[in-house]
Amino acid sequence: MTATTGTVSGVGDLLADRVSRAPAETAVVSGGTRLSYAELATRSDELAARLADRGVGLESRVGLLVERGVDLVVAVFAVLKAGAAYVPVDPAHPAPHRAALLAAAGAGLVVTQPELAGEVPPECEALFVAAPGDGGGRAVTGSPAEGDAGWLAAPGTSGERAPGRAVTTTPPTDGSIPPRPRVRPNNLAYVLHTSGSTGRPRGVLGTHHGLLSLFAAHRAQIFEPAARAAGRRLRVAHTASLSFDAS
Repeated sequence: MTATTGTVSGVGDLLADRVSRAPAETAVVSGGTRLSYAELATRSDELAARLADRGVGLESRVGLLVERGVDLVVAVFAVLKAGAAYVPVDPAHPAPHRAALLAAAGAGLVVTQPELAGEVPPECEALFVAAPGDGGGRAVTGSPAEGDAGWLAAPGTSGERAPGRAVTTTPPTDGSIPPRPRVRPNNLAYVLHTSGSTGRPRGVLGTHHGLLSLFAAHRAQIFEPAARAAGRRLRVAHTASLSFDAS
């Protein structure tokens, strides 16, 4: 697959290509929060740098315990940019089930939000999506921005509910982006789990190549024809849980 900026080998390259062509266009909207492609890239770059500081690299497994919204999109791109694979767990599922899935996938680090910090298994490290001072995006209707509460506090401080081990890495202050590993098409992108209706849930491994192929097929067969018929850029609602493999 190719893009304006050259050959695409990882999902993160698609976002970089879009930023190069239309940085100010809206990328994602959730509730009262809106991010442009440039803002999505900036936020995911920042989180990817903090993940790298924790030793995350090619094909590491990183848990995602994040409510549906802007933060979830930021977290997915950040994990992929760091070269790792995301392991989404649904906050609505029982805690023992989530812990078992994370353990089976080998995800010792979990990206989460302040309100879910207490749901992170104690054997895992927890890292907030948003950095201190991150406004979480532009307000659309004047309602509070999502994912704006900063990083995980030290254990025992106000507002924390006995989370896993806290991560308190400091982001770069000069705006630089640390070098990231070169992601190849066959590198692991995600680990999703079956429902377990016939026994224990099983991990399904997906690569960047698989995601890129799915995107290319949807764009050619669904999105581009629909956009031509509508005569405008599409707005697509995301309705499925990220932990469900819709492919």
